[in-house]
Amino acid sequence: MTRKWRPGDFAELATFVDRNEPNLDEILNAARRALGSGFGDKLAHSEDIKLASDEIASAVYDALRVETEIRYDYEPPNHGEAEQIIRLAGEVKEQRVGTCLDLALLLGAVLELAHLKPAVIFLETETGWHALSGYFVGDGLGGPVIEDQDEIRRLLDGLLVPIESGGIAVRRGGKRQFRAALDEGREAAQNYLPIAVLDVLAARDAGYLPVRSEAREPLPQGAVLDYLAQQMKEWFDIVG
Repeated sequence: MTRKWRPGDFAELATFVDRNEPNLDEILNAARRALGSGFGDKLAHSEDIKLASDEIASAVYDALRVETEIRYDYEPPNHGEAEQIIRLAGEVKEQRVGTCLDLALLLGAVLELAHLKPAVIFLETETGWHALSGYFVGDGLGGPVIEDQDEIRRLLDGLLVPIESGGIAVRRGGKRQFRAALDEGREAAQNYLPIAVLDVLAARDAGYLPVRSEAREPLPQGAVLDYLAQQMKEWFDIVG
């Protein structure tokens, strides 16, 4: 199914942050193994929430970078139309291709599942709009979207961490390590004009649920014990 977004309707983008994509489970499990704990457990037992958030974001980013083979590209052509075609998280993984916006939405979905507060950041560059992913390390916006440039810059000075989400994909110069993706995100935020920031969790509270807002499919009855056995194995791998 082709999904389209009209640029400028920033709050609606939260519906394309597809936390219900079941194929993200392998990414989450890889991130937990790298982190050595669960996401909520990491946050709950940390005295430094920013440090814990950074470590979770790093584990999630690196899991996407290592476990997927996505190529960076522009959006599919739809000349004469005002909307941009959007690929959901599962489509990006399956088709192995994504735009800057597709990748920001994909990373945002995994950050949301990892108990962080994801954001999508829009900048005006010399060639047009560019989307970054990001996460809040304090309170979010209090509403789905802000478009005030001074307020966005204030947030980017500390409370909002920008990530060049294109770094998880193969593009010029190859994939980027997490630290490089942070550096590229900060550089872009400093050098280009901020347009808007989407607070995904605030948008959820305002009713912008994922387009596939149905619950994940339950496990078949006979698969429950197999699932529990696999979860126990992964837990022992972490603590052992």
